[in-house]
Amino acid sequence: MQRVDWNELPAAVRDAVGQHCGELRQVTPVNAGINNAVACVIDAGDGAVFVKGIPADDPRAWMYRNEVAAAGAGAPGPRQLWNIDVEGWVLIGWKHVRGRHADLAPGSPDLDLIAAALWDLDALPPLASTTILAAESHRWERMQPWRRLAADPPAQLDPWVKSHLNTFAETEYDALQILVGNHLVHTDVHPHNVLIDNQHSRAHLIDWAWARPGVAWIDAELIAFRLVAAGHTCNAANHWRLHHLPHPHLAPEIRSAFAIEMLGTWLYLSERQPSRDMLKESSAHALRWAQHLHQHRTE
Repeated sequence: MQRVDWNELPAAVRDAVGQHCGELRQVTPVNAGINNAVACVIDAGDGAVFVKGIPADDPRAWMYRNEVAAAGAGAPGPRQLWNIDVEGWVLIGWKHVRGRHADLAPGSPDLDLIAAALWDLDALPPLASTTILAAESHRWERMQPWRRLAADPPAQLDPWVKSHLNTFAETEYDALQILVGNHLVHTDVHPHNVLIDNQHSRAHLIDWAWARPGVAWIDAELIAFRLVAAGHTCNAANHWRLHHLPHPHLAPEIRSAFAIEMLGTWLYLSERQPSRDMLKESSAHALRWAQHLHQHRTE
């Protein structure tokens, strides 16, 4: 997304931010986030604030409004201070937390902090309403990747996937139904969406754009896949997930079904965007993880 300098924002937008922050002493651009037209840290009279924004008519503006809804539902993380929708711009301000992106590699001390953050998320009460979060966040149900892949199979498909393709497509509806729930889930926990605050020995979950209602175990299963992508063996990732994260007694067949659905998502996205190496790499990791859980689903 093309970035906009702070001084290029309409004066009414900057004034609205000033009304929330007090005196704007210094504005430091931040080069982070692919869905931000503007991102900066403002040193203001009321303390440092991280601000990001997007044009209100951008197709991704719903993500910002979804983050506002998630904060209202109690999403843990840096405190959301305010949000504005002024002069064709949507901006959100958070209490600025100094930190770095998480390291998920084997042996990383960040893993214990991430586990604590996921336990905090799991402890939230059920959502008062499942309609406060954007319908667009139900990406897996909208995508139905296995149905699409089966309708137009890629020329190059892993033999294991090819042999199970029709079965995965036929059981996709049931696999998606297991995700239905009334708990706030992040669904996009990866190293760049976890901020490690070394000063306070804490991991903050950030960027709640894809927050949705669902079953409470979704993020625990997703982070296990991320461990595989970070260099853990499947056995090691599975052991850590079962011994450090919520819902360790989740039925193996449910875990397998979810991993297979995530594999379908990565495969479908990589087919649609073949030039993106990240999608190919994620598909390869998701394949190993799905095969591992599929093999052990009856244990």
